[in-house]
Amino acid sequence: ASDGSVIEKSYGSFGFVIAQETGPERLVQGSGPAPGARPSSFRAEAYGVLAALRLLLRLSEYTNLDIQPPITHWVDNQSVVRRLTDILDNPTLCCSDPLRPDWDVINEIRQTKGQLQHVQYKLEWIRSHQDTYNQYNTLRWEAKLNCDADRLATTFHQSAHGKRLCNSVPLLPHVGAQLELKGRTITTHFKTEIREAMILPQYFNYLRQRFSWDEHTITLIDWDLFHRLIHPYDDRRSTM
Repeated sequence: ASDGSVIEKSYGSFGFVIAQETGPERLVQGSGPAPGARPSSFRAEAYGVLAALRLLLRLSEYTNLDIQPPITHWVDNQSVVRRLTDILDNPTLCCSDPLRPDWDVINEIRQTKGQLQHVQYKLEWIRSHQDTYNQYNTLRWEAKLNCDADRLATTFHQSAHGKRLCNSVPLLPHVGAQLELKGRTITTHFKTEIREAMILPQYFNYLRQRFSWDEHTITLIDWDLFHRLIHPYDDRRSTM
């Protein structure tokens, strides 16, 4: 099971747990950061899937043994499950796929699964945070694994490493190329990010001159919230 977490729209992390279905022991567990200029729960969850699969691949390579038992991977994000199931079941890619959000992680999962050729692997959705309303000990086995993975992702946030901004994404082996703007790796909304990189500096200069603002004043504005509020009124922007 794996899980992802995002706090303050700035920090993403993942956690994963591997266990045998025949026993309660946790064989392996891990956690880490989910880098990207715009952290999202989707990206964090996808990093958790990738981390678990990479560990299985490395174990297989190190021991020179094939992984024989069927693997069920429990994930509590339906969007991740749907997208990965679709791309793993359909080996033919569309030319526009690399422009889809978080393609770097999704494609690396696809490539890793391809390297685990003979492994029976199935993704399953599970309801998240079941320990919020039920005692942990009363939960089903797979629900406990999900809660464990969630706890690992949260614990990573609370560590010193979890408070480090990871705006720059290490180039994953099969991504080929990625977009970098001012030290930030752009993994989604490419057109919007490029347009804003071209226009916003001029716009901020205008605001400073028009209203006698300094550099600090501009940082006090929640621009994401401003964008969401003003977006429905595009046709009346001149009046506003």
